[in-house]
This record gives sequence, structure tokens and C-alpha cells, in this order.
Amino acid sequence: ENRTRWTDTVGPIDGFRLRYTLQRFEIPMETQLQTGRGGSIVQLTSWELLPVSSKLGETIDAALSPGSVFRRTLASLGRQRATITIWTYPDSFTEFRRLKRELYALDIQTASRPLPEGVWIGGSPLGSKSAAQ
Repeated sequence: ENRTRWTDTVGPIDGFRLRYTLQRFEIPMETQLQTGRGGSIVQLTSWELLPVSSKLGETIDAALSPGSVFRRTLASLGRQRATITIWTYPDSFTEFRRLKRELYALDIQTASRPLPEGVWIGGSPLGSKSAAQ
């Protein structure tokens, strides 16, 4: 088999499947000559989170309440510095603002990613990197 591109799905984990695509790239001859190594490399080219249900996670009120799954997840981060990326659909900007205020109060940096309706959470090494705001 001489494929150069593979797409597969794993999960579900916490209500989502991960669909990812890997691609094989041949190492350029110039690099082979410089390093003495030839062959190919496999790299991730894209990923998407696919929900397995329409009822996932917690409401914003539940998430912000003491003892929520959200709060336990934040606590599991410990003292490490983390930036949390929040993907938001157009119908959820009010909830997004509440969540962002709470994370700011907890001194947790956030990055925001608005999504058009019907587009899955996803990314690619070729895309822009999330940056705290």
C-alpha cells in the first residue's frame, strides 16, 4: 500500500470523537544531502472534534457552580500556567462572556475562537495559533 494520506477517527472520549488526518511527506533531496537521512515523515494535517450527542457538557450555570465537572477540570490543572481556548457559536456569546469573566477572575488566560454554525471544533498545524487575550 502506497498511500500518502490517512484519515481515521478515535473515541468517543467525554462525548466527542476525534477525526484526524495524517499525511506522509518525502524528505526533500536537499535535506537528505544535508542530514544524511532519507525517507519520509508523517505529520498531522488536520483534526476535528465530532460530538456523539446533542446533549453534551454542562449548562453555563452548572459549570460555574461549585463542584461542577468544569471546576474539577480547572482544579486538575494545578498551578501550571495554561491558556484555555474557548470555541463559541453565534448563539452562545452571552455564555462565553460569563465564562471568560470567571476565568479572568481565576487568573486563567483564555483564547477565543468564534465558529460559524455547523462548523466543528478543529484545527491544523497550518492554522493560526490560539493566543491569550
